[in-house]
Amino acid sequence: MRTPKMTALRIFLIATGTLAVAFMVFAIASSLMRHEVTETSSEVAPIEKRIPALAGHIESTEWTVWHISDPMPLVPGPTDYHIWGHAVIDSELSDELLRRYEWNDTRLSVTDAQKLGDDGDSSKKWLTSLSLNDTIASPYIGNLYFDGENTISFSIYTM
Repeated sequence: MRTPKMTALRIFLIATGTLAVAFMVFAIASSLMRHEVTETSSEVAPIEKRIPALAGHIESTEWTVWHISDPMPLVPGPTDYHIWGHAVIDSELSDELLRRYEWNDTRLSVTDAQKLGDDGDSSKKWLTSLSLNDTIASPYIGNLYFDGENTISFSIYTM
């Protein structure tokens, strides 16, 4: 037979358990949704390592790293990140890319155009090639966008 004391204790335990579960869900969701800019750079070597097809042909680059996951202390693991930026390439590689790959026209989203410094001009045409995207070094995946002249824009993620 349940006493009022036992009923109150059960209600207290259920409420405490519910609050604990809600807190954990909130903590996990907020850590996964956080996009923290951790590095902005103009170093060429890290981009050549991730996009070997550009190696030796980058004249300048600017890129930013966003951490898109934040390992919780209770769940250790690697941090996933997103690298977004652009590289100015020499004319030799530009000509080679135009000859070597099959290209499709595309447009960037307003957000992506703003990241490139195009003031949100999403009307600019870019070229994409699945074969060129396949040159991104593992364990990375992503997309490369070519303006057809001398700029490659890149969006690379860890797998």
